[in-house]
Amino acid sequence: MRTFKARSRKGGTMRMRMILAALLALAGGGTLLHAGPAFDGAAAKALVDSLCRPEFAGRKSGDPGACLAEHWAAAQFVRWGLKPAPGGGHLQYFPLLNCREERAELELVNGYHGKRRYVNGEDFHLCTNSGSLKGKVEVVFAGYGIAEPGKGWDDFAGLDVRGKAVVMYKAAPGPERLWETELTRDYKVRAARERGAAVALFFNTEAAISGAAIHQEAYDPDFPVMMVSPHLVADLLRGTGRELDEVKENLKTEPQSFPTGKTLKLNVRTRRNPQASAANVIGVLPGSDPRLKDEWIVVGGHLDHNGINASGDVFYGADDNASGAAVVMELARAFAAGPPPRRSLMFVAFAGEEQGLLGSEWFVAHPSVPLDRIAAMANFDCCGLGRGAGFGGAEFFPGLWDEYYAGLDSTLKADLTVSNAWGHGSDNHPFHRHGIPAFNYWSSGSSRPFYHHQEDLPGMIPASTLGAVGTAAADFLAWLADREDPLTTPHRRALTRLTTALAVDLEPVLRTSATDDSALAEELRSRRKRGLKGAAVAIRSSDPCGDLQAWREFAETHGFLWAEGPDGVRQAKRRQTLALLPVIHNPLGMVAHGVSLHHLKAEGVRTVILHGDVPDSARAAAWLGECEKEGMLLVYSPGSRWAPLVPEQARRVLTVADWTGESLALAPDDTPPYDQKSVRLAMTTGDLAPDPAGVADKAVWLPLTWTAEGQAAAFERIEALEEAGFSGQQVTWMLGENLLEVMGE
Repeated sequence: MRTFKARSRKGGTMRMRMILAALLALAGGGTLLHAGPAFDGAAAKALVDSLCRPEFAGRKSGDPGACLAEHWAAAQFVRWGLKPAPGGGHLQYFPLLNCREERAELELVNGYHGKRRYVNGEDFHLCTNSGSLKGKVEVVFAGYGIAEPGKGWDDFAGLDVRGKAVVMYKAAPGPERLWETELTRDYKVRAARERGAAVALFFNTEAAISGAAIHQEAYDPDFPVMMVSPHLVADLLRGTGRELDEVKENLKTEPQSFPTGKTLKLNVRTRRNPQASAANVIGVLPGSDPRLKDEWIVVGGHLDHNGINASGDVFYGADDNASGAAVVMELARAFAAGPPPRRSLMFVAFAGEEQGLLGSEWFVAHPSVPLDRIAAMANFDCCGLGRGAGFGGAEFFPGLWDEYYAGLDSTLKADLTVSNAWGHGSDNHPFHRHGIPAFNYWSSGSSRPFYHHQEDLPGMIPASTLGAVGTAAADFLAWLADREDPLTTPHRRALTRLTTALAVDLEPVLRTSATDDSALAEELRSRRKRGLKGAAVAIRSSDPCGDLQAWREFAETHGFLWAEGPDGVRQAKRRQTLALLPVIHNPLGMVAHGVSLHHLKAEGVRTVILHGDVPDSARAAAWLGECEKEGMLLVYSPGSRWAPLVPEQARRVLTVADWTGESLALAPDDTPPYDQKSVRLAMTTGDLAPDPAGVADKAVWLPLTWTAEGQAAAFERIEALEEAGFSGQQVTWMLGENLLEVMGE
């Protein structure tokens, strides 16, 4: 029997909501003592079984089975005493595109070994909201399906796709931040259809996956869209002299588009329901504190899955996401059964997640309470397989999370995997896009072999796993809901962007023999708590090798990550710590001491900040030439004394300008260097004396002094970017990834 001790609380006046928890009904039995309500894993398992009943038919939003499931879930909320949404009911309806699959047949007419009939549900899946077609079509391969000659890539150039089936790899020739729109299925479908194609076939690196959705803007009732397996694509390439892995490898550098000489025979029929709608299921537990009850925590997870295909296969979606919806519902029951927390809780079973986060998008566009009163959102997705609990999003409240985690019972810690919040693939994303801290919970320890598969069945879901996730969530949510200090603060949106970004402080930290290491470590931790993921540390010219060794030891002693480049910053974010990046800050001393840049580069130094006095021009030019030879990144402001000496042919240069007054105007539709793909907001807690009149061609110096006034000013500048039309994701990239890109070139 495993017993957990009640966790002690540190700071604040938060009271324990329950002194001792009741018996937690886990599959293996056991008693769990914790500060949150008693979460019952067996009760959550019963909810999973109910959501996977045959009459709910896979819970595809807009289908009759999903409607039954939504009304059933709402009835449970009513039975447990949860209130309806403010100004509404327990069901929040919204319209959606809904097409029922009636027939899906696919045959290769002239394969390498003759005809081959493919199996619906294994070799291929119709995309949700596919159109219909019956007939034979020739097949062409169109790389990524991207037509952007202005960005240097066009998979359709010289390729005749009229009346043909177009095979496209659902990827892009570069990182997501550069191809955000072009990565979507909707974009690729439109690109193919606008050029006269008749069918779109997508493939990924693994097996064909069900549930890939087409949205209203790309929907055509006469245009079928499918996800196909890589082995089906390999069949289409046989006889062309091309092998699929080779084609994918070559796509990294140039388009790969060609006719395959193959013909497919299709018989695809879908039927649209023009009156379709779906509903988010909402239950409210009002807070008990008159001062804090107007702050809300949304606890949500999607109720829907992928329904039934044309072959009659039911996709029950036990793990994805009957398990997450069941954890949300059992949390609702458990909290409603005990003393109400100080803040208000809103439990939501979202619809339409599998079709593109439709329910959560509708919720934030039509909120039951003002979005600025939602303090946090906890999203539960895939909570049924594995053994422990996964939590993502500690970066949103780094100081607060540190306090919570420090007081967590060691046994509960052992069952908890902590990482960053998920990206845009689940219902936390619409909340995060609006600047609301949005956490994720999932079950850890499983590779999920039956993701979006017919074998994602309730018999695979153990009560113990649901109990592990629910217990971890109940504990943290109870603690968060009873916090004394307000959670909704000014400039929260900007803070969310900063805490999500891979932001690095480029003002070098100096350390000497007289430095108090403990005080310095605490100062660096405070920077992480304010959202930074990396800090530059100065390597002195007098003893660079000794400095490097001392900084490494400092990092190890105080729990920081020694980073030799951008990957170290990404790793530090995953580990919930701060990366220390070595930089040269006194180039005059380096020149005077004749320090070998080749040796420093081998030790992980990649950046030089050109600051301070300049030696004679000849020696400075020679030293800068060595920097260029070693591929060092040169960082300087237009007003720097070093600026005139930087070689025009220098390949790795980051020029910065101060962001004051009208010295820099940014707009989403500006040409480089001011679009979101090239602007870097260089963080600094100090002042490298940039020229206020200069115009940055690479980066903007964004001072992040940690006085209240200085921090507010920086946040106002971040918020101004979104007001100018940049998306939250683009701002996040500006604050981190764009800068790391040039640091890692």
